[in-house]
Amino acid sequence: MEFIVQGLTNIGGIARYNIIFLLEENECSPIKSIFTKEKWIKLQADWQKVEKKTMLPAGSGMNANVNKLLKKYNDGITKATYGYNVNLNKVAVLFDEMSIVNRNAYSFTEEWSTNGLNCLLYFQLSINPLHDGELSEYAYRDRIVNRIIKDVFLDLNNIIRMKTGEVENRDSKVQKDSARPLGQQRSVGWEHDAMLIIKLNSVDFQVGFGEVVCNACIRDDKKMIEDREKILKSMQLGLSRLYKLFRQQGVDENDISNTETFGILVYKRIFHFYSMHYVNNLYLVDQFDGFTIPDNSGQLEQLSDITEVMFSFKQRVMNLHRSIQNSSNNKRRFQ
Repeated sequence: MEFIVQGLTNIGGIARYNIIFLLEENECSPIKSIFTKEKWIKLQADWQKVEKKTMLPAGSGMNANVNKLLKKYNDGITKATYGYNVNLNKVAVLFDEMSIVNRNAYSFTEEWSTNGLNCLLYFQLSINPLHDGELSEYAYRDRIVNRIIKDVFLDLNNIIRMKTGEVENRDSKVQKDSARPLGQQRSVGWEHDAMLIIKLNSVDFQVGFGEVVCNACIRDDKKMIEDREKILKSMQLGLSRLYKLFRQQGVDENDISNTETFGILVYKRIFHFYSMHYVNNLYLVDQFDGFTIPDNSGQLEQLSDITEVMFSFKQRVMNLHRSIQNSSNNKRRFQ
């Protein structure tokens, strides 16, 4: 293992951080080429072993209101579909007809999510943003991406929140400044298109990082790789900070072996969800979920599948927060 770590250090890039991106397909990549095929398969198995402790079935975290909404939505889409054509006017009215909120006993934390699907009714626009090659990345994020990845966490923003825009990575700033002479520190660190933050004992920890590559039409593999590497480095910094917290509190690492950080990469219309696990001094990353945004009305039934993915992801983040908070509280209780 020491030989592998030394080999990664000599490569540089993400390897310098002991990061192994297990989805790498290029057999000639500097990182993958130092492993035999058998060792690479072993790394994938190591990631999967930890992943089994955190993975959730589809639809986890969805309450009765959301399930009821999805059923009504799917039934409504079926009725509005004729062959390959969809009557968008009926779909637009569908959301008003599906109100299941008890107006006399409204609860934001229980009812807000029943309005979550209508953000994707962009098919009625004269220029579909998913077909607009001139749409700016900012507009794509604002109109489409942020509504998918951010709104699902609104009811948890006191302990878990998804920030979007140009969000500063404070962990990277601290790391870079620690290696600079006094007076040469930077005013800001990396900036991300999205960042997932959890609050532990009143302290913010960065556990998820998102990047959007251009818009839904432009293919730019170079920028995609650059954005992905930025995500991977940030995931490693976030996970390192969590493990530093555990060491300071004397928490047994066996009790928190399922601790993870997340990455979200949006390339064209495809959403990739990554998780990073710390195994044998290596930071292993693979994809645990994903989906493609439908770009025409004939695929509207896929919106319910996207909703299930996002609620499962939300539940997974909640489980991470609960696990870390409980480990930390139990340790303090017996000190």
